[in-house]
Amino acid sequence: MDFSEFNQLILSLLEKDYFKNIDYLVQELRVEYPDQYHQVMKQFQEEYHLSTCGMMMSPITAVNISLDSLLKESLVEKKTEKGQSLWRLKMD
Repeated sequence: MDFSEFNQLILSLLEKDYFKNIDYLVQELRVEYPDQYHQVMKQFQEEYHLSTCGMMMSPITAVNISLDSLLKESLVEKKTEKGQSLWRLKMD
């Protein structure tokens, strides 16, 4: 799976009227798309040579990279509340 496909999965989990944090998105991704989740995490861990702690944090890191990329494309909105980043689809 390439990075643009992963971005599309993340977009499918976001909503326009509801902000979600990264932990929530990781859990949704794991439940809604288990096969793609495991495939992407394996690729991500191999590409960045992650092990132990880095491997455990890789889902959060991968989703965060995707969200930052989508933010640059103006497809999502981000806000920070109580030190936590929250994300949603960009309102038209």
